[in-house]
Amino acid sequence: AIYWAEKALALSEKIADQIGAAWSFFYLGYGYLLDKQYAQAQKAFIDSLRIREGINAKVLAAESQAAIAQTSLEVLDIESALAEVEKVILYMQENPHLEGAEEPLRIMLTCYLVLKEKKDPRHKNILQAANLLLDTQVSKLRSEEARRIYVENVPWRRALRSHYREL
Repeated sequence: AIYWAEKALALSEKIADQIGAAWSFFYLGYGYLLDKQYAQAQKAFIDSLRIREGINAKVLAAESQAAIAQTSLEVLDIESALAEVEKVILYMQENPHLEGAEEPLRIMLTCYLVLKEKKDPRHKNILQAANLLLDTQVSKLRSEEARRIYVENVPWRRALRSHYREL
């Protein structure tokens, strides 16, 4: 993942494609996060955020902010994670379902986990909204098997469903 994100970033920079560079930094961040290279992940997500804010792509900026929060949560920097989540929650007042985000449920899971860690009662509202959105997405699939696979094969969907069952 890191290799291909670096290739995409080099190409995006070569052709001066800011949107492509933002996506490349974003996926590079997740590659580093999966590899537990937290400082590199944080830098990549911040670079993605800087570009996305520069082109006024609010929902994509929220996606980068959630990724920064997720990385902060991984290294137990809860206050930094909360600061980013607060920005996402503020944006969600304007766009509650995070329409236009690639993975709104991943964003919502991060918000939920950070708020839960802080024992902030809003965590339940975020989880309920995420579960409702997941149910809406799942309801569009025709077969029970497709619905099961849709939830079970994606870690953040599976985690949201699991946390919701524990609520």
